[in-house]
Amino acid sequence: MKGVLRPNGILIITTRPTGFPYHAYPYDYWRYILEDFNEIFSDLEILVLERDDKINPGVLIKAKKPLTFSPRNLENVFLYSVISCSKASRVPRKSIKRKIQIQSISKLFRLKTSVWERIR
Repeated sequence: MKGVLRPNGILIITTRPTGFPYHAYPYDYWRYILEDFNEIFSDLEILVLERDDKINPGVLIKAKKPLTFSPRNLENVFLYSVISCSKASRVPRKSIKRKIQIQSISKLFRLKTSVWERIR
């Protein structure tokens, strides 16, 4: 996003925090806290960085790309992965497949339970 943002362009992002449940579609790998956004977007001029909702708090950032932009190296940034339930810099493809399989089995079980309860 930072790469396609014009100099002096404004970036606005809101996202859910670590407590938000996993969802498989379209893709769901990470959860963010204020400190994560502060680190990820430290190469921009951060105008607003706050929790965006008092009931179900997430993270809101509004930032401006400086005229003399130099992208920050994010290789050593570790974020909370909903796949591994821990801080990580990458999510292995094998872990993603396992999470999707577990979720599919869980949905199937709930569906069978729901059908069973209706016919009892």
